[in-house]
Amino acid sequence: MGYTRKSPPARRNRGTPQSPNDEYIGLLVDAASTRSSVALSPADQALVNEALASAYGVAAVAAGTTQQINTLIDFATKTAARAQASDQNFATGAVAQWWPPCDSP
Repeated sequence: MGYTRKSPPARRNRGTPQSPNDEYIGLLVDAASTRSSVALSPADQALVNEALASAYGVAAVAAGTTQQINTLIDFATKTAARAQASDQNFATGAVAQWWPPCDSP
């Protein structure tokens, strides 16, 4: 990314994932958000992978995964509630709950 790191010291508050106080982390998040395969340099990718592999990173990914699953289940439940009476058995069944909606919010 061609950026000289000016991050806060490791023990200083770096903010939250949604609002990082660390400018470099903000740049990494912005670059990753583009979903471009070339947005992050190999060094940036290694740094992100190291962070994700840390105890904090593993816990954050697990929490985010649980939140995303809950969001998908909520979407499936709301979709099932709108199904026609003839489709209710399918729409409210366990298979429908785990059918991954492609365009969920």
